[in-house]
Amino acid sequence: MKLFDLVSLKQDLPQEGLRKGMVGTIVALFDTPEVAYEVEFANDLGETLCEVALTASQLEVCQPATHSSKEWERVTE
Repeated sequence: MKLFDLVSLKQDLPQEGLRKGMVGTIVALFDTPEVAYEVEFANDLGETLCEVALTASQLEVCQPATHSSKEWERVTE
C-alpha cells in the first residue's frame, strides 16, 4: 500500500463510526512502532469524517494511486 491509494475497510470500527466496506484514502505512512497507514474517510461532500491509523490487515486496496508520492512531494515543495 502506498500514499493516496484508495482502500476499503475489512472490518467495522464502531468506535470511529466506520463500517466494513467504507472507502478512504491513505494520507500518511508510518513505520514505527509498526507499519501503519493514516486513512482519511470523507462523506459525499468531501468533508472529513475521520482520520485513523490502521494496519494492512484492516485494509484492502480498491484503487491504487495513479502517481507516486515523490511526484506529489515535488508539487507541494
